Amino acid sequence: MICSLCSLLCDQPSLQSSCTLRNQILLKAKPSEGEFLPVLDAPAREMIRTARSVHIAGRFHCVETSRAAIDVARVYRATIDGSHPSSMFEVSQALAGSGAYLCSLAEARSTSDCLIVINSAGLLERFPQLPEILNRCYLNTTEPAIDPSDCCEHSVAPKSPARIVLLGPESQTHVANWQEHFTDVSEHPCSCESIPNLLLEIKKSAESVDDRPSSGEWAGHAWSDCIAKAKYPVVIWGSGTLPVPAIDFWAERLQSWFLQWNEHSRASSLVLSSLANVFHHTSNWLTGYPSRLDFTKGDLRWERREASTARWLEKNRQDEDACLVWIDESALEAPATIGSVQTTDRFRIVELSVSKAKDSYNSLPDAKSSVKSQHIPIGRPGVDYSATLLRSDQIVMSYPDADPILQRDGVIRAASWLRGLLD
Repeated sequence: MICSLCSLLCDQPSLQSSCTLRNQILLKAKPSEGEFLPVLDAPAREMIRTARSVHIAGRFHCVETSRAAIDVARVYRATIDGSHPSSMFEVSQALAGSGAYLCSLAEARSTSDCLIVINSAGLLERFPQLPEILNRCYLNTTEPAIDPSDCCEHSVAPKSPARIVLLGPESQTHVANWQEHFTDVSEHPCSCESIPNLLLEIKKSAESVDDRPSSGEWAGHAWSDCIAKAKYPVVIWGSGTLPVPAIDFWAERLQSWFLQWNEHSRASSLVLSSLANVFHHTSNWLTGYPSRLDFTKGDLRWERREASTARWLEKNRQDEDACLVWIDESALEAPATIGSVQTTDRFRIVELSVSKAKDSYNSLPDAKSSVKSQHIPIGRPGVDYSATLLRSDQIVMSYPDADPILQRDGVIRAASWLRGLLD
């Protein structure tokens, strides 16, 4: 079984049983009997079909929903923005524009001798099993460990020999998490925003005197020596886990370090994204553009600003014939864009979300609002039903079946409901 609650898509029972995220959701899980109210979807379909302006947005977690949403946007001459959270879109555009040295999770695990982890606290909150997944010794867990003291807590796999360097806000708890699976872990507390410049300074310092120990401000520190002497360092960071303004410029600056390092050696980046990043890839496959597609003129146009959800809300707040179709296959809190809907707005909202029908308007205006809204309860791809998902390193596709423990009855597949609009 593959656990698809986060985009690591863990496929080993030992990983799932020790995952804090999965355990939290298991504690909250309730029997599905009577959980959902009957769905009357005719009014919702009518709101979309009679709208003058349709905008589709949200967090899409599987290929099937992404494809269906793009098809609906094409038929209804709508705009569609699957870049939520927006940081994923900004990072993908920055990397596409400047180029990037990227690797898969499997390559980082099996080949790198130095893993540079940026903002470990943010990464482990989103991907609790990351240290365990990156332990290369899990590739060969059938042999007993030589020394029990070198073993990880949840399996017989010994600790990985790769070195870990943690850069970002200080957190002793997360240092301990990495030490469970790696023999050499060092930390340097600093602001995430300063890390590209920090890496460039270390590179410059290491090259200042040929064939001699590195000099400069960071010389002699375990963490900086580990980076300077690495044969194949991999920088691990998440597009949605960095408290950095203008993250696109931050990503471009980081690529400068990769360019310098790869002139004489080898270095790569492992950018971890949430399940919602599948929309960017699906849109690229189908249209050649990552998101923010505009079909309003009958043909496809890419509009980075005009097709964004924020821009559509700005233009259509007082339009009773405009309709926002919000699709959210995530069980997390609603992002800021849908929360910016105001009680004075007059457009329509059709919300397809994981929330239960009787609790469906958490992210929408209250009952006094002038907004006309309809809710359709949908399931979680890979949890309530089988789906095609994209792993966090954006390289490996996965096809998990429904989760035998967390699967709920009576939910609708978002892709099937959207396809019904095309009949």
